[in-house]
Amino acid sequence: MLETATATQKTTGSNAAPHERFLEAFRWMLLTRTLEEKLVSLYRGGLITGGVYIGKGQEAVSVACGLFCKRATSSRH
Repeated sequence: MLETATATQKTTGSNAAPHERFLEAFRWMLLTRTLEEKLVSLYRGGLITGGVYIGKGQEAVSVACGLFCKRATSSRH
């Protein structure tokens, strides 16, 4: 369904159409979840020592904070 949707505005960054920002956030959330699952797999396989703490289900919080900070730093320049 996401592949068939079309954006109304073709810009990037904070001026992007809301649809484009949602897709960017979704991509970051998916990347975060994939990374955490790989870390857990490595930990269970004994390739990582110490502790691995995941935030499964909390990806939206970290992505929203990261995108907000990215937008705030880009507006200063």
